[in-house]
Amino acid sequence: MPVIDTLLSQAYGQSAAVSVPVAGGGGGFRGRFPAGVDDAISYIRQLATEPSEGEARVNWFFLVGGPGNGKSRAIQELASAIGIALPSASSERPTSRALPEAWPADTYSLASGLELVFVNDASIDRPAVDGLGGLAADIDDALGAITGGRRLMLFANVNRGVLVEERANHFDQAVPTVQDILDFLATSHTKGASASPYYAQKQVLIQGVELCVHALSLDVTSLVEPPPGPEVAITFGAAEVEPQPYATVGELHRPGGNGDRALSPAGQLLAQLVDVANWQHCAGCRASDECPFSANARWLRDRDLLVHFLDVLRAAEVTTGWRLTYRELLAEMANAILGGLEAEWVEGMDPCDWVRAKAATPGLEGAAALVSHRIYAAVFGGPALTPAQHDVLTSGGPLAGLAAWLASLGAGRPPRLNAACIAIRPSRDTSGWGGEAGDDLKHDCIQAVEVMTVEGSEAPSSWIRTRAEVPADAHSELEARLDREIAAFIEEVYVAGEAARPEALPAVLKARLHLLLSQVGLATGRLHKHAEIEQFLRTQQALLMQQEPDADVRAGLQNLLAGSGQVNLLSPRASTTPATSGVSQVSVGVSSVQPRMWAEGDQMMVRLYDGDPGMPISFDLLREMLIAADADAGFTDIPELQLARVERARARLVSRAQAKRLPLQVTLADGRKFRVVAAADQQHLKLMDAGN
Repeated sequence: MPVIDTLLSQAYGQSAAVSVPVAGGGGGFRGRFPAGVDDAISYIRQLATEPSEGEARVNWFFLVGGPGNGKSRAIQELASAIGIALPSASSERPTSRALPEAWPADTYSLASGLELVFVNDASIDRPAVDGLGGLAADIDDALGAITGGRRLMLFANVNRGVLVEERANHFDQAVPTVQDILDFLATSHTKGASASPYYAQKQVLIQGVELCVHALSLDVTSLVEPPPGPEVAITFGAAEVEPQPYATVGELHRPGGNGDRALSPAGQLLAQLVDVANWQHCAGCRASDECPFSANARWLRDRDLLVHFLDVLRAAEVTTGWRLTYRELLAEMANAILGGLEAEWVEGMDPCDWVRAKAATPGLEGAAALVSHRIYAAVFGGPALTPAQHDVLTSGGPLAGLAAWLASLGAGRPPRLNAACIAIRPSRDTSGWGGEAGDDLKHDCIQAVEVMTVEGSEAPSSWIRTRAEVPADAHSELEARLDREIAAFIEEVYVAGEAARPEALPAVLKARLHLLLSQVGLATGRLHKHAEIEQFLRTQQALLMQQEPDADVRAGLQNLLAGSGQVNLLSPRASTTPATSGVSQVSVGVSSVQPRMWAEGDQMMVRLYDGDPGMPISFDLLREMLIAADADAGFTDIPELQLARVERARARLVSRAQAKRLPLQVTLADGRKFRVVAAADQQHLKLMDAGN
């Protein structure tokens, strides 16, 4: 089936190599590019087709970001829009890093009279020319074309890692104009307006020709947040360029809410993938009622369920401080729809044939194998089992399906994303999910599984259908089949007295409870650390709108900094055995601080003094602020296990640049204290007794 073939091609790390722009790449599904890229492509298309007589400005466009952000795909899109045929992929001859391949001797001639060249800086290195790195040489050649009277438009992909390396190794050999452009690109995400850090521009005058260098940073905004502007993020024009401010949703979704996260590039792409028109092949399949792929697609067609899934991705970004790339999003969408990678697929078996085979497999093995590919199992992984329970479920026999599920968890997912989703999964929360007294949904889920051993009890899959909070598209025949097989397992193995391993029942019930909590939690938007994640999103939204954060956040920041006026940069860990030798602290004085918080795109920052470049505010740091908000200013009566955590939070508030300027003090384990001062040669540091 085409949509499944597309998902497989993007899943499990198969597209994790650096891309090159070639004809026919990318498949037929695409959401919006990161902020501003679609608008740049539209503007270039206009420049390419309309006569440019009287237009004095020459435009260069640089897409800056790490691997997987869609840079090469943008070249494919632009080339298609303006009628340029890209070379076909070939295993015998590598694709050039620049197109046309004969660049700088050749360029593309456009109908408007302009020339155009594509540069894909991350793909293949260009031999050094006069000591210049590849990108610097491309810029130098393009500048030479302009000084020679040619109107050359440059569309270049710049990998941040390549850019940093080039500035470090080849910077001195470049002419000043090339150096200025490289410097601008390296810091472009800090050069634009604070509300629109994804775009910046630099004007360069070259022998009377105005060159406008446009830099679009593809990795400073989240692909799981709505793009800037309702329709257009950047309005390009001959006189002025107007970028729209980046704004986030600022909360997790509630049923009946606005669902703005569905408008994000991730939401739009996912809606294409699960559109009913792409799943018509399922209609005549004999296993359609028990197909997890079809059930997952149906789940994601429901707007509330779609946005709850996107919320999980956004929460994973928040808790890790790591934004998903376009490539990672595609892989995670494949994981959500298809589930974990099966060995048979690697060996060439069609996933649809695999589903039909498992649907025909009797007993708990077939049922568990299919349920393990449901979206909630793929997203949140398996239960937290004891070693003995894990051994039971992985020992084969009637539990082989559950064992296969546990063995396949996290296959091909980025480790950080997998760990983040496990950390926020609904079954981790030790408290209830809220609601009116006697109507705690989580408590009811637990009870529904506990009574499975009672003869005549209602199956969890039947009971959960009666709860109005859970949308109808969150259910499938797969859960009902699993419950029937578990009931049969209980009846045949335990009631009939055939139990060889009675310890298997708690393991099976724990796995079933985890699946139920994952299903209901994802369907209703319940996540572990839900309140802290929402507070992070609210704070970020306020800072993006240049408003003050909540009073609790401000109070917590002040309380963390108040008190002794010293911050320990060693970020200690709690220890039950005090050190008797060595350095116990390296502290800086932070008296009379004036902390300020602000947002740089999707990153929240904090600084202690004016002129300080600041430090990122991580999710853990914000949580520490919220905890400190309820403490007295300068709180010092902290248990040892908490003190280490608090000191680590304080250390995260001091940037390296600020630490160089603040008074530095070293405390030894025996209590002696020394000030760190510059030696007479100004090249070294020395210690002076703090009492002198």
